[in-house]
Parts: sequence; C-alpha cells; structure tokens
Amino acid sequence: MRLSVVRMGFRKWGLALLLGFTGWLLLAEAPEAGAAVFPRASQEPASTIQYIDMESSAYDLTDLFMVKSLQGLVNREEPRIWVLKNPLHIYDTGPGHSANSVMVNRTFWFNRLSGYTKVQQTDPYELVDLFASELDGAILYDEDILNPSGTGNSGSFYYYTGDHSSYAEPNKSFVPSETRVANLNVTAMLSAKYNAIALTAEQLETLEDEYDVKLTVLADVRALGLDSWKEAYEYALEELAPEMRTDILANNPNYSLAMFDYLIANRIFTFNMKGDPAAGTGLSASEKALTDDMVALADGVAPVIGVWGGTTDEDAFGRYLNDKGKFAMVASESFNLSWISGLPMVRPSASENPRTLVFDPTKVYISFTETDGDTLLFPQLKFPTWFGLADREDYPIAWELTPTLQELDPLAGAFYSAERGLNSYVTSVTGLGYIKYPMPAPYRDDYFALTDDYMIYNRYRTLRTMNYDRFDAKAYTAIPSVEGVFAGYGGLDAGRPDVASNKETHFMYRGKPIFITYSYFDGADIAAYDGDGPAFFNVGAQYINTELLTDYIDNLPGNFVVVTPGEMIDLYVQYAEAKFADITEAGFLASFTHDESGFIDEDNGSYIASGDRRVADGGQSWGYKFDLDDAATELEVQLDIANNYVVEASVDKSVWTLEAQAASDVHDASNRQTIALDLSAYLTANPSKTVYLRFRDGSPTDGWGPSLFSVSVNGGEIEGLPPRDHLREGRMLSDGEFLVSPSGAYCLTVQSDGNFVLYSGPNPAANTGVVWQSGVTGTVGDYFGIMQTDGNFVVYKGTGPSDNQGYIWSTGTNGNFPAFLTVKNDGKVYIYEGTGPENTGSVLWSEP
Repeated sequence: MRLSVVRMGFRKWGLALLLGFTGWLLLAEAPEAGAAVFPRASQEPASTIQYIDMESSAYDLTDLFMVKSLQGLVNREEPRIWVLKNPLHIYDTGPGHSANSVMVNRTFWFNRLSGYTKVQQTDPYELVDLFASELDGAILYDEDILNPSGTGNSGSFYYYTGDHSSYAEPNKSFVPSETRVANLNVTAMLSAKYNAIALTAEQLETLEDEYDVKLTVLADVRALGLDSWKEAYEYALEELAPEMRTDILANNPNYSLAMFDYLIANRIFTFNMKGDPAAGTGLSASEKALTDDMVALADGVAPVIGVWGGTTDEDAFGRYLNDKGKFAMVASESFNLSWISGLPMVRPSASENPRTLVFDPTKVYISFTETDGDTLLFPQLKFPTWFGLADREDYPIAWELTPTLQELDPLAGAFYSAERGLNSYVTSVTGLGYIKYPMPAPYRDDYFALTDDYMIYNRYRTLRTMNYDRFDAKAYTAIPSVEGVFAGYGGLDAGRPDVASNKETHFMYRGKPIFITYSYFDGADIAAYDGDGPAFFNVGAQYINTELLTDYIDNLPGNFVVVTPGEMIDLYVQYAEAKFADITEAGFLASFTHDESGFIDEDNGSYIASGDRRVADGGQSWGYKFDLDDAATELEVQLDIANNYVVEASVDKSVWTLEAQAASDVHDASNRQTIALDLSAYLTANPSKTVYLRFRDGSPTDGWGPSLFSVSVNGGEIEGLPPRDHLREGRMLSDGEFLVSPSGAYCLTVQSDGNFVLYSGPNPAANTGVVWQSGVTGTVGDYFGIMQTDGNFVVYKGTGPSDNQGYIWSTGTNGNFPAFLTVKNDGKVYIYEGTGPENTGSVLWSEP
C-alpha cells in the first residue's frame, strides 16, 4: 500500500502542472507518514530554534549522544532543536583529492535560515532541562560503549576536530567493536521506544544534583546482558522491532551520532551489518539468519539509511541488500535531519535549461558530471563550497543530486534550485537511491516505478548507474522518465572505457541513448582524441574540484563542444535518426554493438552469449526495425545464424510471415551458416519503407533457440567481423565452432570425438561428405584445436588451454612461426608462414 500512496502523491503533482501551475510547487505541510519513501517531521519547525554548538573539546561522544537523543525526541512532535557540529568521520578542510575540497562550515546551513528566532544554548544539561517535561524518562547505558580507546576498537578517533582536517582524518579509518556499536544502536532504539533520553549514570546524576532534573530510568542497557553482537540484536528483534517502523532500516556501524536524531525521531530499526552475509563469511550461520530476519523487517523495496563502515564494505553491502530490494542513503554525517525534514518541500522549476543544438558530425561532444550526489554528504557538505567558485554557474556542468533530496533536506533542495545557473542536475546512481547491483526481478518494477515518480517530481531526464555495463544500463531505459542512461562511476576503475574505442561507448537502445562513462582522470587522452567522428564523451568527475573542471573546459580544442547530459541525449537522438533511419544499407555484429543497437526494436529477454552472438531461448525473442530510404525497392538481409532459429518478417508487427527456420533442432551451432533473405516484397505498397524482423526459438521447450552472429542489410559492411576462413596464432576452435572457405563450399571443425575433419558443405550439420580427416579420435567429450605460437596446430582434450586434458593430434609444424591455419576454396586446409592472409609466406602443411 505504501508504494501506491507514493505514486498517487507524485502523480497529483504532475496533474497540477498539466492544469497550468508554473514555477515551484510549495507543499504547505509535510506529507503524511507513509506518503513518502523517507519519513519526515510530523509538522513544520517552530518559529523559535534552540541551538547548541557541540564542537568543543569540553565535550565527548556521550555528551553528543545525550543531545542527539533529546533532539530526536523533541523534534518528533515539533522541530525546535538544532545542533552545530563538524562531521565526525570525513571532515575535510585541506586539499583533499584536489584544491578547494574544503567542506562548508557547520554554520553554513543554519545561517541560511531566515525568519526564525534563534536562541543559543551553551550548556547541554540546560538544554535537557528546557525540554525535560516532554520526556517520559531516561535510558541508561554503559559510557564505555562510546569510549574510542575501548577494547575491541581499532584506530584513532578525535571528537573535537577544531576546524582542522588533520584531527578528523584518522577518524575515517576508525573501526569500533561490533558489540559496542550494537549496544549503541539498541540504546537509540530504546530511547525511541520509550520517549526517553539516552544517558550515562554520571549524566543522570548530574541532571539530578546540579539541574534538579529527575528522570525515571525506563531501561538500563547495562543490565540486559548484551555481551555480543548476536545477543544485542536478538533482544532488539524481540523487544524493540514491534515498536519500530517497517518501511525503512538504518545501518550504523560506527559512532555516527549525527543522524541519531532522525533515527530516534522516526523510530527506525538500526543495526550494524556484520561480515559478508551474501558470501557467508565473517559471521556465523546463526548470525546470518539473524541478519536476514532484521532486513526482513522492512518488506519489499525500502531504504537503508546510514550506511558504510565496520566489517562490511560497500560491495558486500550492495551484494546482500540490493538482492533483497534495499537501496542505500548515505547520511552518516547528516546533522539535524529531524529538523530539516519538517520544512515544506519545494519542487524545482527545472533540472536544466537545454539549448537548441544541431548535431554536427565533425564535432566531439563532451559532458561532465560531478559524482557522489547519491549521498547526502556531498550535497550537504562538499558541493556548496564548489558552488561558490567563480563563474561555476556559467558552465554546462552536471551534478548528481539524489531524487529524495527535497524530501530529506528541503533546505538544501531550495539552495540548489536557486543556484543552478547553466548547470544541470541528473538522477544519481542508481535511481531512487544508491544501488550497486541491479534490483532482482521481484523488486525491479516497484523500484523503477518509485524512481520514475521522483524523477518526475525533480524534472530529471537522465540517470546514472554504477557499473560500466551497457547490459546493466539498458534495463533502466524501461523507466518512462529516463531519456538516457550514463553507465559507470567515473573514477579510476579498471573497467572504464578506452578513449580510442569511443564508438563502442554509446548506443541507442529502443529509442534511448546509453553512454559508458569516462573518467576525468583520462582528460589528457580525451583532449587529444583524433578518431573518426562523431564522438561522444560523458565524463564522470569523482571528487574533482569544479575549478579544475572549468579550467579543463577552457583549454579543450576548438572541435569540442561542452554540453549537459540532457543536451548530449538530444544531440544523440539527432545522430541516431541519421544513422539508423532512411538507410540504404547496414551491417552489424549481433552482440549489442553500437551498429546493432539502433536497430533493436523489441527485446523480450534475449541475451549475448560468449560475447559474440545474440540468443533467445524458450519464450524469449527479439526484433529489428529496418527503416529504409523512401526510394528503396530492394531489401536483402544476410544472417550469420545457428541453432534452432525461426525468423519472421512484418510491416506492422501485427501479421508475421515465416522467412527462415532451422531444418532440425541443433544445439551445438554446427548448422551455422549465412542465409540470405530477399524481403523486397515487403517494400511494395509500404510507404513507410519500414520492415520488422523477429527472431524466436523453434524449440522453446528445450532452450536452444537462435544464435545470431551478424546481419548485413543490402550488402552493408560489418565492422569488426572476425574472419571465418583462417585461424591466427593463439586462436582456437572449440565445440560448435568451425572454419568455412570463402565460397562456403567447405568447412573445417574439431568434432566431439576429437577428430579434426574437413567437410564439403557450408557447415558440419549440412555437410555432403568428408574431404579429409585426421582420423585420431577419443571418447566423446570436449575437445579444442589451437594454432599455437610455435607454428603447430594441436588438438587437445578439454574445453580450452585452462582445461587442457591431454594431446590428441597435431600437424607437426612446430618450430615455424609465426604461422596460421586456413581453409580455401580448392577444398584444402593449409598452414602458412605468416601472421595472416595479409602477410602470407610459404606453405608449411596442407591436406588433402
């Protein structure tokens, strides 16, 4: 039900726009509980703010915990308390990754609040006294759980950073004991449950003796026997979970007290994940089962706020929780969420102001995106500094901003709406919240629907993903609001694309562009790019000071055009219309290449097998759309295809005509051949000159459908087509593979019995007889033949060099290198000296 409420709320906002509302949409009151992904304060903040600065060497973590628990309880009913404090773990005031990476001062956002009476408190105990009448009591805990030097903790920790990052830097690697943190989290949940402030025994005594504040102790964590991580959360599941929310979880693995006001105010079940639950390492089977039970408290698609640190790294977190429909919101350094979330939400008037640009094939188009806006940490702490840099607003730079920013922090949301200039905002990795791995099928539709709603609200057009993977990225094109996808983080990842191979980093998938992301760290190579046009570079700037970006932009060559990601999409649509429509010829490898991508019309579960063929098994299918030139009268399509294929054609996708079908149910691609289809008749009485081609499985019950390697339309050249008549050194023939002479009259294969055979015929399945054979066989199984670097062609048992199970036969040509194997139109197989047909020496061996 929660999901349907969210969708209704956002659709109403869209309806308001359709009815003619312009400008920003101001919600007069906070959404009802359950009407949003993240809980918000139940009402707007009071006109008077009681604030206290906790950045002092006179305080420690126990003082901050006391104040944060008080803040959460007081702000639960009406936000009135604001806490000033530098971040505890990631505070930067020095150069960091690059110049000017300083975080904003802790007063930055507080000073932006106008129209409020601000009353400063200088004594945490007096602040408690001020609101003591609203408390039902106290929760006692052992102060040692917040002792940074306590047993089981590792690393150094400084509570007071003194506006100097040299003190906060060690905190980044500080790891507290899992049991200590579990006790801390249980204490926070007890505070939330009982409306009771978290105190040490000494603090309770101080309040009574010096401030005459008497609070009833409603629970004493010291007496609960929570001596292990497991005992702490077994208690929490039984005693606390029934009182906590079921639509959100929190993962707090550290002394991340900044967000505790929000966790307590909203009664959020809080735990610290242990080990690698997906892999089953770093925790026992019973601890894994306990983790499963805790995560199951929030059913379906739900956020986990917190979140990194401890013994569970980001990758382990993603593998486990993304698989269960959970997404992350990093908010471990976000102070005052219980106050800020009570502000009215302000809908942005736009996420960009795209220019009307005309595609020019001689240009190199490039866009830049400042990354890491999927967390609250960068929009709240880092980005504001860069937004203050001179002339930043005059450049078409994009920024990741989480779609839920307006919900969690309307103050920051309004700031970015007002300060955008010529910049633009994009949906952060990956959608509604941060996910590293794709949502499984049971959760995908709900997650995509929520992402769509929030993109509509923020007027976002583009979405970024974490992985440099076009297959992962194409799934997000199903989201209606997504006009284009930018895939990849943009750091120093080994998987980022090669600058020289730019063509294979941009695709048009079912009408929506996909770009693989480059890194700012490859900037010199990008600026020197001299490949064929057009070129499209989408660059991710991970932790890059915007001043470095603007300097880089100012020094780009004259043929570069800097655009926003949205403008990149608009230009790519223009390019694709010229590339994939009104064609006279075309050719492509059917492995989700650039040249194939724009012709894909329908894709019902097809996939790429072995990196070189498109496959559809069972009920799967896919189709191409060929939009020919208006004057076209001929359409011949050549298909390099194998296995049990069915190929059908149509002019309107309502009536399909069978054009080709495999003669038998082949499972090993031994019937691979190039078939020619004359589809010219489909152009008659067809003013659109559009013809559709569909591929499906001829034997859907056994799962061996079409394997399509390449397509040529009207003789179009196929870029990157591997040769099929010769084998260079280091290359091999394995099961189902064969060489074929240029004329298609002869084929050469290694059979499943190890025999190396030259047949007449276009493929082994359609052979008309043996021309020659090695005659050496073994038991039926896996075999492969390899053209070795010593000049010898050898047949081995096994699936490949890494599974070499022994010698079977060879040509005996070792000692002659380089050399290559080829089958020719004269019905013979040869080994020549040389690297290939373009560099041929003398004959070393031939048969028959």
